[in-house]
Amino acid sequence: MACNGPAPGSTPRADAAGTTATASGDADAAARDAAALAAIRRAGNHLRDEPSPYLQQHAHNPIDWYPWGPEALAKAKAENKPIFVSVGYASCHWCHVMAHESFEDDAIATLLNRHFVAIKVDREQRPDIDALCLAAVATRGGETGWPLNVFFTPQLAPIAGATYLPPRAQGDRGGLFELAQRVQAEFARSGEAAAGNGLAVLEAWNRDAGSPRGGFDVAATLDALARERDEVRGGFGSRQKFPHAPLLSAQLRAAVTLRDDAARADAAREHLETTLARMEDGGLRDHVGGGFHRYTVDPDWHLPHFETTLYDNAQLALVYLEAGRRFEQPRWTAVARGVLDGLLARWRLDGGGFAVGFDADDAEGEGRYYAWSRAELTAALAREDADAVAAVFDVGDEGEPELGGRQVLHRVPRASLVARLGEDAAAAAIARAEAALPTLARARAQRPAPARDDKLVVAWNALAIAAMAEAGRVLDEPRYLAAATEAAQRLEQCCRDGDRVTRGVVGSRPLGEGFVDDHALLGLALLRLFAATGDRAWLQRAHELARALRRDFWDDARGGLRHRAHAGELPLATLDLDDGPTPSGTSATAALWLELGTLVGDDALRDDALALLDRWGLRAQQTPAAAGTLLATAIVAPRLREVVIAGPADEPRTRALLEVLREPLGTRFVLAIVPAEGIDATAAAQWPSLAHKTATAGVPTAYVCEHGSCRAPARDPATLRAQLDVRG
Repeated sequence: MACNGPAPGSTPRADAAGTTATASGDADAAARDAAALAAIRRAGNHLRDEPSPYLQQHAHNPIDWYPWGPEALAKAKAENKPIFVSVGYASCHWCHVMAHESFEDDAIATLLNRHFVAIKVDREQRPDIDALCLAAVATRGGETGWPLNVFFTPQLAPIAGATYLPPRAQGDRGGLFELAQRVQAEFARSGEAAAGNGLAVLEAWNRDAGSPRGGFDVAATLDALARERDEVRGGFGSRQKFPHAPLLSAQLRAAVTLRDDAARADAAREHLETTLARMEDGGLRDHVGGGFHRYTVDPDWHLPHFETTLYDNAQLALVYLEAGRRFEQPRWTAVARGVLDGLLARWRLDGGGFAVGFDADDAEGEGRYYAWSRAELTAALAREDADAVAAVFDVGDEGEPELGGRQVLHRVPRASLVARLGEDAAAAAIARAEAALPTLARARAQRPAPARDDKLVVAWNALAIAAMAEAGRVLDEPRYLAAATEAAQRLEQCCRDGDRVTRGVVGSRPLGEGFVDDHALLGLALLRLFAATGDRAWLQRAHELARALRRDFWDDARGGLRHRAHAGELPLATLDLDDGPTPSGTSATAALWLELGTLVGDDALRDDALALLDRWGLRAQQTPAAAGTLLATAIVAPRLREVVIAGPADEPRTRALLEVLREPLGTRFVLAIVPAEGIDATAAAQWPSLAHKTATAGVPTAYVCEHGSCRAPARDPATLRAQLDVRG
């Protein structure tokens, strides 16, 4: 699913049909309509006090938008009007296109204001409503993505829906005006029956989501995923190219862990390396700023839609970090550093934490901020540097028509450079171009930048905390660890709700209750932070979140985790099952319960994790592209080990043991650092696996355990390395 729309350069425009006079039928009504629209534009609609930056973008549309909530739903029932729900997010390019074309259109606004209750939803704030709308469209065979537009009856039975719609029908693509007219006419004739069996189909889909069973067959799931790989260009699928970080993580787990299945491990590694190299060199990557865009519109990783999201960049930093370490590829470690440094430079919020993303569009159009013309390179750099950047990053005189003659930077293959320039000249050009990138960054900073969505979302900050904490530990980099700690402390201050969390904040304004992914991903992040710092407060908090997930989000009848702790005002409580660009709540919970249960000896949590894998294994095999995190967890589940280091953190011998854990070892492990004297009795009762692990004879000591069985205590790096550097 994507922020969907026509290809770049083919944006349809509203025609002159459907004016207010035509819609109203007489001049007096037209005048009243025009005055009403002008008043809404001037004073704002019901979104004007909402905290979401995306909703604020629509607060002065002439449509009388409401936020999702009791007021709008009650109005629809009281006035017996169908509901129009439009879902999007701030950084989505085609959401902006539809906003300008359709939601500023007077005829559309008049039609919606008169005959519907119009509701705007920020999918990043309300993933449960987004899931409901996606299901409503998908169960009818429609294309899903964002912007997503769905018509419901007042009782929330789905009538019709689609992703991007131009204001009027154009060729085979339907228009919003005509669709709204048809829905309004059908509802006037049939009322609730206009939905047909829509709600029944949706309820059956929701009920049947819990049907697949049969255990987790890792080999069969990897084979199914292999059929969706692009083996030549990397990635998955043959049209648009998304990074699909959960799938890349699964490939990485397979490549590193499955030593007893060399054929599948080698195939996963080969595809992963192809993908990481193509993403590293292509236009998906912001070579000046260090991060990655959301996706490319072509299969060759060249021309992106320029939106950037925290969740993509945080996850990709982890993938490149571990791939660089495991496969001993320093350039991929450098990519990870570039992503994390970019997050620190442009994404941090006052008080800690990270914004959710940057818009695809800037003041001068999509991509203007990121793209370069040959003349702009020459103006920003010395002549030889400009020539080197143009040669290495393929910036020609003509540029790309979609970008007004500018060019997306993407690396020319080294072999091509060598063939054209010779070995020595190519190496010199690459070095000179790399050295020029900071100067380009300073020049770019003078351009109007894309707007930043300053929402702080707990789930996606958790992904950033995990990446920063792991990079801080593995690279021994205090900056990253400090940023992870600061962000975690900010979440404790702004978003704690007893033993649960809220969704997030904008400034100091809350975004409402937290969802399953907020709790599960934060729990995983705090385990990484505990591993990097040894601060048991983070372990305690992770354990609280794990228990809250079991108590409040677990759906026993269907064997999965609900988006929300309750259905609330929705017609059904959907399970959060499918890994998309981020891990699903169910997959993230399985990973948290597995890692935490293994680390602290909570057998009930570990058993619940294994039960989740067993419950959803067949579904993963049937739809592997939507099960990356679940597959990665299933791969490591039988092989996960617990490592406990007992000793003073600043003791050189403790640091020597920890240094081993930064190496490309063959074992996947969860890590705890405890004092030399071990943990106290109260903590030992809560975390039995950490009990009785002390520095032996006053020497810092490592314990490697698996399913409650521990190797002999290791007091020197060589012994620890031998215990961990095993395959399978």
